[in-house]
Amino acid sequence: MENFEYAALTNSGRDLFLSVKARKVSDEVDGSFFIEGFAREITQRKRAQEEKARLEEQFHQAQKMESIGRLAGGVAHDLNNLLSPILGYGEMIPEDASANDPRREPVEEIVNAGKRAQALVRQLLVFSRKQSLQFQPVNVNLLFEISKSCCAGRSGRTLQFRRS
Repeated sequence: MENFEYAALTNSGRDLFLSVKARKVSDEVDGSFFIEGFAREITQRKRAQEEKARLEEQFHQAQKMESIGRLAGGVAHDLNNLLSPILGYGEMIPEDASANDPRREPVEEIVNAGKRAQALVRQLLVFSRKQSLQFQPVNVNLLFEISKSCCAGRSGRTLQFRRS
Protein backbone atom coordinates (compact mmCIF):
# COMPACT_ATOMS: atom_id res chain seq x y z
CA MET A 1 0.00 0.00 0.00
CA GLU A 2 1.38 3.42 -1.02
CA ASN A 3 0.73 6.53 1.10
CA PHE A 4 1.03 10.01 -0.29
CA GLU A 5 -0.36 13.51 0.12
CA TYR A 6 -1.05 16.05 -2.54
CA ALA A 7 -2.67 19.43 -3.07
CA ALA A 8 -5.67 19.73 -5.37
CA LEU A 9 -8.00 22.45 -6.53
CA THR A 10 -11.78 22.14 -6.30
CA ASN A 11 -14.09 23.23 -9.12
CA SER A 12 -14.79 26.41 -7.15
CA GLY A 13 -11.04 27.18 -6.99
CA ARG A 14 -10.53 26.32 -3.31
CA ASP A 15 -7.25 24.65 -2.25
CA LEU A 16 -7.66 21.14 -0.97
CA PHE A 17 -5.17 18.74 0.59
CA LEU A 18 -5.67 14.99 0.33
CA SER A 19 -4.08 11.98 1.94
CA VAL A 20 -4.28 8.96 -0.33
CA LYS A 21 -3.66 5.29 0.43
CA ALA A 22 -3.74 3.09 -2.65
CA ARG A 23 -2.43 -0.17 -4.04
CA LYS A 24 -2.24 -1.86 -7.38
CA VAL A 25 -4.29 -5.06 -7.66
CA SER A 26 -3.34 -7.35 -10.57
CA ASP A 27 -5.32 -10.18 -12.14
CA GLU A 28 -2.90 -13.12 -12.40
CA VAL A 29 -4.82 -14.74 -15.25
CA ASP A 30 -5.07 -11.98 -17.84
CA GLY A 31 -2.52 -9.48 -16.41
CA SER A 32 -5.02 -6.67 -16.05
CA PHE A 33 -4.88 -4.49 -12.95
CA PHE A 34 -6.75 -1.80 -11.10
CA ILE A 35 -5.98 0.61 -8.33
CA GLU A 36 -7.91 0.43 -5.09
CA GLY A 37 -7.63 2.80 -2.20
CA PHE A 38 -9.17 5.71 -0.47
CA ALA A 39 -8.57 9.44 -0.12
CA ARG A 40 -9.15 11.58 2.93
CA GLU A 41 -9.31 15.37 3.02
CA ILE A 42 -6.63 16.74 5.36
CA THR A 43 -6.91 20.45 4.57
CA GLN A 44 -7.59 21.49 8.17
CA ARG A 45 -4.70 19.39 9.48
CA LYS A 46 -2.32 20.84 6.87
CA ARG A 47 -3.39 24.41 7.68
CA ALA A 48 -2.94 23.71 11.40
CA GLN A 49 0.56 22.34 10.72
CA GLU A 50 1.43 25.44 8.67
CA GLU A 51 0.13 27.72 11.44
CA LYS A 52 2.09 25.77 14.04
CA ALA A 53 5.27 26.11 11.97
CA ARG A 54 4.65 29.86 11.56
CA LEU A 55 4.10 30.31 15.31
CA GLU A 56 7.21 28.28 16.13
CA GLU A 57 9.26 30.50 13.81
CA GLN A 58 7.82 33.59 15.52
CA PHE A 59 8.70 32.11 18.91
CA HIS A 60 12.29 31.37 17.82
CA GLN A 61 12.59 34.91 16.47
CA ALA A 62 11.34 36.31 19.80
CA GLN A 63 13.90 34.18 21.65
CA LYS A 64 16.67 35.53 19.42
CA MET A 65 15.56 39.10 20.05
CA GLU A 66 15.47 38.45 23.81
CA SER A 67 19.03 37.09 23.66
CA ILE A 68 20.20 40.10 21.68
CA GLY A 69 18.50 42.36 24.23
CA ARG A 70 20.31 40.60 27.08
CA LEU A 71 23.61 40.95 25.23
CA ALA A 72 22.94 44.65 24.58
CA GLY A 73 22.18 45.17 28.28
CA GLY A 74 25.45 43.48 29.26
CA VAL A 75 27.45 45.51 26.76
CA ALA A 76 25.78 48.71 27.97
CA HIS A 77 26.63 47.86 31.58
CA ASP A 78 30.28 47.16 30.75
CA LEU A 79 30.55 50.28 28.60
CA ASN A 80 29.03 52.37 31.38
CA ASN A 81 31.68 51.04 33.78
CA LEU A 82 34.41 52.09 31.32
CA LEU A 83 32.91 55.53 30.72
CA SER A 84 32.56 56.49 34.40
CA PRO A 85 36.26 57.12 35.07
CA ILE A 86 36.82 58.62 31.61
CA LEU A 87 34.08 61.20 32.15
CA GLY A 88 34.86 61.70 35.84
CA TYR A 89 38.55 62.47 35.33
CA GLY A 90 37.91 64.18 32.00
CA GLU A 91 35.53 66.66 33.63
CA MET A 92 37.99 67.36 36.47
CA ILE A 93 40.96 68.23 34.23
CA PRO A 94 39.48 71.38 32.58
CA GLU A 95 38.54 72.68 36.04
CA ASP A 96 42.21 72.55 37.06
CA ALA A 97 43.63 73.79 33.73
CA SER A 98 43.95 77.42 32.75
CA ALA A 99 42.03 78.78 29.78
CA ASN A 100 45.23 78.82 27.68
CA ASP A 101 46.28 75.26 28.54
CA PRO A 102 46.77 73.39 25.21
CA ARG A 103 45.42 70.19 26.78
CA ARG A 104 42.06 71.77 27.58
CA GLU A 105 40.48 71.43 24.10
CA PRO A 106 41.48 67.76 23.55
CA VAL A 107 40.18 66.84 27.02
CA GLU A 108 36.90 68.60 26.28
CA GLU A 109 36.66 66.55 23.07
CA ILE A 110 37.22 63.38 25.13
CA VAL A 111 34.45 64.40 27.52
CA ASN A 112 32.10 65.21 24.62
CA ALA A 113 32.84 61.83 23.04
CA GLY A 114 32.18 60.19 26.40
CA LYS A 115 28.82 61.94 26.65
CA ARG A 116 27.90 60.72 23.15
CA ALA A 117 28.91 57.23 24.24
CA GLN A 118 26.66 57.61 27.29
CA ALA A 119 23.77 58.44 24.95
CA LEU A 120 24.58 55.28 23.01
CA VAL A 121 24.54 53.31 26.28
CA ARG A 122 21.09 54.73 27.03
CA GLN A 123 19.90 53.55 23.60
CA LEU A 124 21.30 50.08 24.29
CA LEU A 125 19.51 50.01 27.64
CA VAL A 126 16.25 51.06 25.98
CA PHE A 127 16.74 48.27 23.43
CA SER A 128 17.40 45.75 26.19
CA ARG A 129 14.28 47.08 27.97
CA LYS A 130 16.17 47.97 31.13
CA GLN A 131 15.42 51.66 30.81
CA SER A 132 12.43 53.54 29.48
CA LEU A 133 12.71 55.82 26.48
CA GLN A 134 12.81 59.50 27.41
CA PHE A 135 12.29 62.18 24.81
CA GLN A 136 13.88 65.57 25.34
CA PRO A 137 14.38 68.72 23.30
CA VAL A 138 17.64 68.93 21.39
CA ASN A 139 19.60 71.98 20.30
CA VAL A 140 20.15 71.12 16.64
CA ASN A 141 22.66 73.96 16.18
CA LEU A 142 24.78 72.62 19.03
CA LEU A 143 24.63 69.09 17.58
CA PHE A 144 25.71 70.48 14.22
CA GLU A 145 28.69 72.28 15.76
CA ILE A 146 29.75 69.18 17.71
CA SER A 147 29.50 67.02 14.60
CA LYS A 148 31.40 69.60 12.60
CA SER A 149 34.28 69.74 15.10
CA CYS A 150 34.47 65.94 15.35
CA CYS A 151 34.53 65.40 11.60
CA ALA A 152 36.94 68.24 10.85
CA GLY A 153 39.49 66.99 13.37
CA ARG A 154 39.50 63.41 12.07
CA SER A 155 39.81 63.79 8.34
CA GLY A 156 43.08 64.92 6.81
CA ARG A 157 41.18 67.19 4.43
CA THR A 158 39.30 70.44 4.64
CA LEU A 159 35.57 69.88 4.98
CA GLN A 160 32.84 72.38 4.25
CA PHE A 161 29.59 72.28 6.18
CA ARG A 162 26.45 74.06 5.08
CA ARG A 163 23.14 74.48 6.83
CA SER A 164 20.06 74.51 4.68
